[in-house]
Amino acid sequence: MPKHIRHFALLGAWLIVSACGGGNGSEDVTTDDGTEPDVPVDCVGCGAPYEATFIITSLHIGTVDQGFNLDDEYTQCTDGSCKVDGNNGVDNRLSEILAAVENAMGEPLNADSEIDRNITEGDMLVLLRFLDVELNDMASMTSSDPDIEVKGYMGLDTDEPEDPLDNLSGSEPFNVDDRSLRTVTDIESSLIDFTKCRIVSAKLRCDPSLFTMDITIQDAPLHLEIHESQLECTVETGPTDDGSGNYVGGELQNCILGGFVPIADLQGALDEFAGSLGDIQPEQIQQILVNHADIDAVPEGSTGVACTEGGPECTAWQDCHEGEWECYEPMDQFDSVSLGVVIQATSAVFTGEIVHVEETP
Repeated sequence: MPKHIRHFALLGAWLIVSACGGGNGSEDVTTDDGTEPDVPVDCVGCGAPYEATFIITSLHIGTVDQGFNLDDEYTQCTDGSCKVDGNNGVDNRLSEILAAVENAMGEPLNADSEIDRNITEGDMLVLLRFLDVELNDMASMTSSDPDIEVKGYMGLDTDEPEDPLDNLSGSEPFNVDDRSLRTVTDIESSLIDFTKCRIVSAKLRCDPSLFTMDITIQDAPLHLEIHESQLECTVETGPTDDGSGNYVGGELQNCILGGFVPIADLQGALDEFAGSLGDIQPEQIQQILVNHADIDAVPEGSTGVACTEGGPECTAWQDCHEGEWECYEPMDQFDSVSLGVVIQATSAVFTGEIVHVEETP
């Protein structure tokens, strides 16, 4: 695969992980009357909070039916006049965007296989750290727990020299790349942080959150803000104590991580990344994003972005209002693209050690 296509495939993955249940992401853990079942707060064996860490072993681009209903609408049409939602109103245009890039390039993208290769070779190590698990024996991870926090990190192999063959063994220890932290000396300041999560009948659900990522791909910086980020997983196997206080042997299946990215933000990131896109021009990518935009996230009115007449400050659909000289967002304008990926993960050991990674010149 040509380098510029490989880089774009990785970009598609990093748009929503570091950046992550029930197979289609639209499965709700609810009772017959549409409400979420009560989570038992009092339980036998409850003790001090514990934590468990998982490493992503597989990350595939979700289909249009795998994601979340981000706009609380179920858009359907048969005449091509709308962006058709997936089952139950799921919003996920990522696979369609990548298909459009393939069509423009005239060659296959093979994003899933490229992402898998980077995981198995140790170039894409993403940790999910579960905090405040309440049961001493971790039984709450395969039953219910009302209050869990999930943090995400870029992991680093602790082997010397690095040995990617044991990264996905289910008990491998990992350090933390300081680029995945807001404050490089504070392990709790992860850029990815779902603060309101719960487990009901072995189904993890994390409420929408905004998380920010600063990542580097092929020495090109990308700053991304993912809005309405949500995470759902099935806890297939709960981790158990290995005798040294580390909880290992657990498995997360059919995880869905999704959200949306404003086109304006994504275009800014792509401009910084342009040197790694090869023959793909940022203007081509922007047009594809505009064609597949399906979320109206920016309210009508002034955006607060200063502009000049004929200048580049506003998006293609915005006007620069004379006098106010600020970009103006029109009504009912799709300005963001929905994204979603399907993830599997296995247990890992979180060392808590922060490592500074020097950038390659």
